[in-house]
Amino acid sequence: MKNSNFICRISFLAIIFLFTLAGCGRPVTPASEGKSAGQDCGANSECASRVCNFMKQDIGRCAPLKCKTGQQASGLSDIAFFCGRDSKWQAIRQVGEKCSFNYECFKATGKDCPTCHPGDYKYYCKEGFCVAEKQLNACEEQGLKRIVSKEDADSQNDGSCVPSMAQRPEITVCAPCGNGVCDAELESKCNCPEDCK
Repeated sequence: MKNSNFICRISFLAIIFLFTLAGCGRPVTPASEGKSAGQDCGANSECASRVCNFMKQDIGRCAPLKCKTGQQASGLSDIAFFCGRDSKWQAIRQVGEKCSFNYECFKATGKDCPTCHPGDYKYYCKEGFCVAEKQLNACEEQGLKRIVSKEDADSQNDGSCVPSMAQRPEITVCAPCGNGVCDAELESKCNCPEDCK
């Protein structure tokens, strides 16, 4: 009887050992492959963290595997990831999706979009859902209209109205555009055709 119990225990341990050994031959998980934090990347799949924090167009740096709660990382055009309370990266939540914290919600950045004005919206978690609320911009608060500067609206400065191709946010000004009077200092036919013919 003692021998059969001993043989059962040995058999049981042998089976556990074989299962453990079989698990050792599994392929390496994707999270342990790829570039480490801070290395240049052009796609999320290149990074061990699976998060390429894009700085410009398709150029970015790999985010660390463990992140700090509340951090966010940019995608190709806007915020694409947030760091949860478990210190792991998660896909950003879109407007209308459930949330608990502001940092979980989508936020437009205007990266690589000179004509975008991300400050016109407030992005946050409101009553358990991600929202984007339209805000008055500085010009609207003064009863004016935000328009492209004369220089950016006509980069050739010859009345051809060729917009600036500079890789930066366009320069805008607050002007009384639309009041029927062409303000010579701020307006031209290129940035306010309704006032300047």
